[in-house]
Amino acid sequence: PPAMLHVNILWFLSLVLSVASALAATLVQQWTRKYLLTTQLPSSPQRRARIRTFLFQGVLRFRLDTIANSVPLLLHASVFLFLTGLVKFLFQTDDTLGYILLACVVACTVTYVTLTLLPLFYRDCPYETPMS
Repeated sequence: PPAMLHVNILWFLSLVLSVASALAATLVQQWTRKYLLTTQLPSSPQRRARIRTFLFQGVLRFRLDTIANSVPLLLHASVFLFLTGLVKFLFQTDDTLGYILLACVVACTVTYVTLTLLPLFYRDCPYETPMS
């Protein structure tokens, strides 16, 4: 049935995004570790400052912060796709379970949207999401 095809598409997209998130997190961790190790090599303070400035300009130029901030976004999108597929799957098997899970997913989505929007209205709000 077409509904099961949609479920499989959602779940495989979720899988791909979660694996991409894990890979990106590992790469960002490797890059930052290399940056920290390179900037802390034993040498004169002037040489370390030049090296750090040079590498930091590369971090800014190649937007490492954007890549690092996109990792949680990939994972959040993966969770959203998985839950969407799960709700659709449960509605195909049992409406009661589908509605129960849908209520839980809606509650979580409302919480997520609230946490996303709160920092826009309250500058001192410690909660934020990658979408904030």
